[in-house]
Amino acid sequence: MFEKQTKEQTKRLFIALELPAPIRLLLSERQKGLTNVNWAALDNLHLTLRFIGSVSLELTWAIAVALTEIDAKNFYLELNGLGIFERRPGAVLWASLAPSPALNALKRLIDEVLKKIASLKIPTELFRPHVTLGRMKRAERHLLKTFATESQKPLKAGFKATSFVLFSSLLRPEGAVYTLERRYLLKDDSIIVK
Repeated sequence: MFEKQTKEQTKRLFIALELPAPIRLLLSERQKGLTNVNWAALDNLHLTLRFIGSVSLELTWAIAVALTEIDAKNFYLELNGLGIFERRPGAVLWASLAPSPALNALKRLIDEVLKKIASLKIPTELFRPHVTLGRMKRAERHLLKTFATESQKPLKAGFKATSFVLFSSLLRPEGAVYTLERRYLLKDDSIIVK
């Protein structure tokens, strides 16, 4: 008979791109002026590439090792606006990114590795890269309208993605606590001329 794993024997994992400090600061400026929103902490702002969920410590290790197989170059990403996912009764407020073939390619590589090593299914829903800024448990139309008005203001800033990370997440009443499990560098595509 199999013994059920306890929370201490599992880790809740996700794979993400970290955002440089200037980008996080820029986004935090859009996290103001609304009440009834649980804003993401400045240090927790990131771009999720793949949520994995709770897995055993053994599988955590296997995933961490398997992700080293990914061979991809660094690339440039650009923020391009704000948006809302309405998930009744709540809503998610987010910042979007401009379309990026390199980002989509990295996501595909990650999904393929996870399918191979962990037999995790490749998600069928459309990948909509975004940075979650905050959540509303109960969406209030007038507040969402205010945020939508804010979203009309340009949000143009970019950054170079030089690595992706495997995070574990611990959910606490005061908010999620993320722990970096492993960082994976993307190859530098610049040409050095001597």
